[in-house]
Amino acid sequence: MTETRAGAGVDEFTLVYRAERNRLRRVAYLMTGQSAVAEELVHDAFVRLHQKWAKVDVPAAYLRTTLVRLCLAWRDRTAMGQAREPRTADRVEPPEIDETWDLLARLPRDQRVALVLRYYEDLPVAEIARVMGCRPATARTRIHRALAKLREEMTP
Repeated sequence: MTETRAGAGVDEFTLVYRAERNRLRRVAYLMTGQSAVAEELVHDAFVRLHQKWAKVDVPAAYLRTTLVRLCLAWRDRTAMGQAREPRTADRVEPPEIDETWDLLARLPRDQRVALVLRYYEDLPVAEIARVMGCRPATARTRIHRALAKLREEMTP
């Protein structure tokens, strides 16, 4: 961490916020299925980044890892299938989510997270493994099995 970065404080943090917020909201929505929850989890990730700002070298990576862990913790505490929020016209996610979400929602949690990180965040397998706290081989297996399940669901 350089002194210039630590001294930049709020200005640089604001730039990171503006650059990362919408992308993170989309990722959180894909993992939770609820716009309000996604917004709250993204906010919590930025709060945690702000608290450790001087120690974080790569804010985008810190935010992504923190957000994924917050989403996983939220999913562990709630039953998403029972209380899905209706989608509204003011949502932030791209239009393809409506067609994709139902298929993604049926996948086991780890497989869904692996696919979101791979295809919506365009992360390499090594980074997915780091974010999910597993080995690269495990991340590859989760992606492979998730794709196989999606193919099975899509085949008439």
